[in-house]
Amino acid sequence: MKIYTIEQANSDDIIKIAQHFLDSDLSLRSFANLYCHFSYITLRDKFLKILPNFNLSLYKQIVEKLQIKKVKNIVIVKA
Repeated sequence: MKIYTIEQANSDDIIKIAQHFLDSDLSLRSFANLYCHFSYITLRDKFLKILPNFNLSLYKQIVEKLQIKKVKNIVIVKA
């Protein structure tokens, strides 16, 4: 199993991490728990701040996936 380091997340290896995340169909939290030596919050931050510097198209796919997962987690409560 591939485990990613913070150094990889701060380099162009963020592209590999992002592609792996997209292919995994896991939540950000689950993916970070399985594959990262850092938190899902740090991973999200790296996707949003580091990834656009290396691959804008992949960044847009990540943002879209994060938004879809976020919408699925919203619970509508009727008063």
